[in-house]
Amino acid sequence: STIPIQQSLVWNDVMAVKDDNRALSTLVQPGNRATPIRVQISDVLTLVHPGDFIDILCVCGETKESTVLLQRVLVLATGMDTSGAATTKESTQRATVLTVSASLQESQLLAVAMEKGKLNAIVRNPTDQRITESPADVTPAALTDSTRRQAIQTPRRKTNSGPIELKEVRR
Repeated sequence: STIPIQQSLVWNDVMAVKDDNRALSTLVQPGNRATPIRVQISDVLTLVHPGDFIDILCVCGETKESTVLLQRVLVLATGMDTSGAATTKESTQRATVLTVSASLQESQLLAVAMEKGKLNAIVRNPTDQRITESPADVTPAALTDSTRRQAIQTPRRKTNSGPIELKEVRR
């Protein structure tokens, strides 16, 4: 079937929900590669699931600048889980690697970045198609220079509904 350009897809659009034994190679987008990456904060791996989209940052080099390496990258697996069904504490704690779908040259970039610095995975809303053109690197000076820090900060959207209330859900 044909998919219109710029249409959002979710994981379930391309994979059967109960297909727990998916071969990793069948999940790779045509023209891409399954690329394993180590991310700095291992706790994030319990929050990222196969089918999520992430941005990948690198804090690299002697200057410890933060660089946006890739945007809107599809997560194929967390640890050994390609189904997103890993719910036991042991299976989520064992995950130390994300496997993403990346082009060959993007895979090379990620390999070099892992050697030069630490990677961070930033989770995106699955319907957010936006790509920021040429995002500027952020230096450690932004932490202590209020002018630089304010230039980086994005105004937060205000909601008309006021504060969000969390309600207890009973099952």
